Amino acid sequence: MSLYKYTLSSCLLLFTLTVNANFLNTKYLWDTPEIPVCWKNIDPATGATERGWIKDAANKWADATNNQLKFTGWGLCENNPQGITIETNNDFVPGSSIGKKATKENDPSMKLNLYVGAPDGWRGVTVTNCNLKTEKGRKACIKGTAVHEFGHALGFSHEHRSSLKDDACEKRYPSILDKDYSWPKYSILINQWDLYSIMNYCNPDQDGQLSHLDKIAIKTWYGNIPRYEPKSKIVILPVIDINGNKVSAELIDIGNGKFKLAALKSTTAGSASEAKFRSNKLHIPMLKYLGDDPNFPRHVTSLYDVWLSFDSATNQFSVISSKAIK
Repeated sequence: MSLYKYTLSSCLLLFTLTVNANFLNTKYLWDTPEIPVCWKNIDPATGATERGWIKDAANKWADATNNQLKFTGWGLCENNPQGITIETNNDFVPGSSIGKKATKENDPSMKLNLYVGAPDGWRGVTVTNCNLKTEKGRKACIKGTAVHEFGHALGFSHEHRSSLKDDACEKRYPSILDKDYSWPKYSILINQWDLYSIMNYCNPDQDGQLSHLDKIAIKTWYGNIPRYEPKSKIVILPVIDINGNKVSAELIDIGNGKFKLAALKSTTAGSASEAKFRSNKLHIPMLKYLGDDPNFPRHVTSLYDVWLSFDSATNQFSVISSKAIK
């Protein structure tokens, strides 16, 4: 391939927006996209089907990242397990530690209920289409609850505790919303209040599915997507598809809306959102703009969908459009 096909310089519109919703504690993000999972208790005679449902539920998060996020293991926990440790009990109200707090404070880090022989309306049921009297309903209940709890295990907080919540939510759940709750400064990702988040008790569907914004959020932190680091003034592009060839690149901000190529090499890495170069245009569908506080190096202030055109005379890219992702 010619250098022309690889040369990447860009003009990036850098501007700030007031952005809200999708709550995650960045201090508790996992440091690896491969998170071990194990069971504290496995009865060989029962529960194999239900454990399969729970694994499928967890992988809804992984699927949304184009499998950049992976849950590994799924066997019986050994001594001093590192990762998500699950215990099941028919008396449990389901719950989970937040993010990698799991390895520091709690064992087990997640408690789930398989509702074996449980009466309909059992406590801890958070999915409205649960009918524990039928196998179909029990499956929906177990999977829907597991998707929610694995959201916590990845670092996500309850959306309904947001100060951005609507009046209808506040009236629907006064018992859980009556306390003044202040989100940490670096817990907010993007966009508006997400009524349909899997992390929101006020979700009218309660169908165990990730919302559009849930998928954006998990891609942002676990999807290996492009990012701009304002402190070092570098754009990191983990994967660029250039006419079918995959490369990674780093661009340095040299001022006046121009960037120079600092590194470029072939890659076998994957991404939940690859950049693409076609017909003298570079498209970055998801570019995350990191904050500049060294105490919160993974905080994301904004997300953009960026199109750039290439000028072969100057070896520079210029922004065609740049819009905030919502």
